[in-house]
Amino acid sequence: MGDIGGPAIYSESLARELIKRGHKVTVVTYSSSYKSEIRNPPPKADQSLTEKSETNPKSEIQNSNFLLVRVQRELPLLLRYSFYKLTALWHGWHADIIYAQDSVSAGFPTMLANLILRKPFILKVIGDYAWEQYQNQKSKIKNQKLGMLPSSIDHNGLSLDDFLNEKPSGKIKAFWNIERWVARRANKIIVPSNYLRGVVQKWGIQSAKIEVIYNSFDWSSLQNSISKVPVETPEATPHDTIYSVGRLVPWKGFDTLIEIMPEALKEKPNTELVIYGDGPMREGLRFKIKDLGLETHVKLLGRIDHAKLLEALQGERKFFVLNSSYEGMSHQILECQALKIPCAVSRVGGNPEIVENEKTGLLFEYNNKEQIKNAIIRLLDEQALVEHIREKAYAQIKDRHDFNQMIEKTITVLQSTLSYYIV
Repeated sequence: MGDIGGPAIYSESLARELIKRGHKVTVVTYSSSYKSEIRNPPPKADQSLTEKSETNPKSEIQNSNFLLVRVQRELPLLLRYSFYKLTALWHGWHADIIYAQDSVSAGFPTMLANLILRKPFILKVIGDYAWEQYQNQKSKIKNQKLGMLPSSIDHNGLSLDDFLNEKPSGKIKAFWNIERWVARRANKIIVPSNYLRGVVQKWGIQSAKIEVIYNSFDWSSLQNSISKVPVETPEATPHDTIYSVGRLVPWKGFDTLIEIMPEALKEKPNTELVIYGDGPMREGLRFKIKDLGLETHVKLLGRIDHAKLLEALQGERKFFVLNSSYEGMSHQILECQALKIPCAVSRVGGNPEIVENEKTGLLFEYNNKEQIKNAIIRLLDEQALVEHIREKAYAQIKDRHDFNQMIEKTITVLQSTLSYYIV
């Protein structure tokens, strides 16, 4: 919880909505901290947490609290999984149902605990963990941690679609087997896109066991963020800003975004690229920025609080670009569309399900430098296209990614699974 990305946002939002509907929720998460806490919701736009608690101690803020239990992510792998399993076993003992948010890091130790608990077990699949580890291995991440030059970044690994047709070896094979084992043990699997339904089916899971529920988010938190942001004038924002957000890992393609900037700057010299996120490629990307002499035009700003990220993204001359070789259903794209921030994204995974080229955004082929540069130039130049994208994307997300609808569909899956299990 608190990291950049959809899973943390989804888990917290779902926990609060379940509590509002009369359920008790405990969330177990990996964290750099080991302390558990009662998680308080953020204050509304016009009211601080302290003010609301003092004036109405039995308010919605306290009624939507949940227990957040942390397991230290810095522990060695086997020890980390063991602690997570014991934590899931302890807190799952009195639970009616268990919902894991990925197939390995959370799913595997939770599934092992559930071999004892024998509770209804639902799994959310947001990616292929074995493929991610394969990508890390192929891209020489260990060298990146040691500060090797950017040239050590390797993009010759298999795409996820190709990887699904292979049988890996060694450590990758272990992860490959684990995620399939966890998926087979789950009573139901939730995925956020039709693309991911296809991925899980290739794991050998029957389609009837898989439910597609599109990601969404709490619109009130967006409105809260919007209300805090002052209206910008052209004089206050002399730069056109391209944002990209995510974990700094090879398949996110941040190095390619950096590499196209010299050519993009020849046409648009007042453009800057801002990257938020952290990860094992951070030092390699820093080297690349310095090597290309882009320190004044490319900013690598590390992790950022979600609310602050929403504030940073808003503005008339701000755009979002995502050059990823894989996305299940990008939470960042959805939020940008809801904020009417024009997006240009790679034509991979679940991206084409939410971005239709020249209607709700621009699509390009992953790592195609010419296509990425042209997409950025079009966003900067073609005002009529940009306005069209803003309105079409906003209308689509209001229609297809309603937050309450996502919550209701998720609760329906939870309840139907529990009912079937009890019967």
